[in-house]
Amino acid sequence: MKNQDCELVLKMTEQLVQAVRGENMEEIAQTLETRRQCLERLCGPGVALMPAQKKLLARAAELDRQVLADTQALLERYRKDIGAYEAKSKNLLLYQNSRFDLSQGQLMDRKR
Repeated sequence: MKNQDCELVLKMTEQLVQAVRGENMEEIAQTLETRRQCLERLCGPGVALMPAQKKLLARAAELDRQVLADTQALLERYRKDIGAYEAKSKNLLLYQNSRFDLSQGQLMDRKR
C-alpha cells in the first residue's frame, strides 16, 4: 500500500501542477483531497518508508514548491484582474451618474 500511495502522491502532485496552470479549480480541489488522503496514510504512526518511497515523496515536495509558486502567481493575477474590474466598475458608475445629472439639466460637482 505504501508504494501505491507514494506513486499516487507523485501522480496527484503532477496533476495539481497541470490543474493550477490550466486554472481548473474543480480539478485542483479534487486532486488536493486525494493527495491529502494518501499523505495521511503515509504519515501515520509507525510508518517507515523505503528509500525509493522517500525519493518519490521528495519529487512530490519539489513539485509542491512549483505548485505554490504557480498558485501565488495565479492569485496575484486574479487580484490585479479584480482590482482592474473594480476600477472599471467605479468609473462606469461615475460616468452613468454624470450622464444622468446632465440629462436632468443639472451639473453637479461630485466627490471622486
